[in-house]
Amino acid sequence: MATTNFPQAIDEAFLSRTDLTVNTVLPDERVVALIVADTLRVLADHWPGIRPLAIDANLHKRAAATLLGCDGRRIRKAVYGALTRRIEVAEDPERVTENDILSSARSMSLR
Repeated sequence: MATTNFPQAIDEAFLSRTDLTVNTVLPDERVVALIVADTLRVLADHWPGIRPLAIDANLHKRAAATLLGCDGRRIRKAVYGALTRRIEVAEDPERVTENDILSSARSMSLR
């Protein structure tokens, strides 16, 4: 099994040896918002103080608008990255704010 984010670099010899090739598209804005929400819910399971952000649909939509064009791994990394942007949040993840999440999303955005 192999994956790539750069399918143009795959040569025909490799493709001729595959049994199954599945091409997928990047998530749309609705799915990006769901990934952001799900990632925040996972964090809230460990740090309950994050729960208000995990249920904030407006935040999820705003982050999704910024992260549109990213793959799922990068979207989740943007949310997790919000916990590392400020030392006080790294020491106590329950101090993460909407601004931390949106700032991290902007730094991970490909646009």
